[in-house]
Amino acid sequence: MAKIQRANPVGIDRLISSHQNHLFNRVAISGFTNADSWVSYDRAYGNPTDGGAIPEHFTGGKDYKEVLFDDRHLMTSFYWMEESQNPNSDGLIVVTISLIVQAQIGNMYPNDGQRYDEALRNQFYYHSNNYVSYDKFKFNGIETGINNVFREFKRQNIQFENMSEKHVFRLNYEAKYEPERVLCN
Repeated sequence: MAKIQRANPVGIDRLISSHQNHLFNRVAISGFTNADSWVSYDRAYGNPTDGGAIPEHFTGGKDYKEVLFDDRHLMTSFYWMEESQNPNSDGLIVVTISLIVQAQIGNMYPNDGQRYDEALRNQFYYHSNNYVSYDKFKFNGIETGINNVFREFKRQNIQFENMSEKHVFRLNYEAKYEPERVLCN
């Protein structure tokens, strides 16, 4: 298992890190087999290209790593933040955050002639609804299908169909956080 996070998250990244820890630990413990093959990234950034953006994780310096489906792992996931952030009447910033999950369900669960897409989504759904800071990271729903899940991204390079052994889904959340004053040296 690999959980990729910022060393010193602030603002929304601190909230994402807490939520990522919760889901990573709970989903792995509650029946997710082969958990050693899950790579969980925190917030990704959109690298603009012809035909749309590519989601990438900042690795340091000027370097980024693409986080779209990687068939070396049974499952990968990353958080995506919409570009619009708005203050509410309590002085909190409100933003829509999505967790995008990409899985090879055919290799994750027993081969007994059944497709386990619903079982995997239910793991994330259940643990999203049981997050202790639910008021700050409220679950709003699940989306499936390549066009829905990857709507902000360049889809020409996504070559699989969601009906094979691979499955993608998107969990949407309303996040509320208090801006922090960060001092830079």
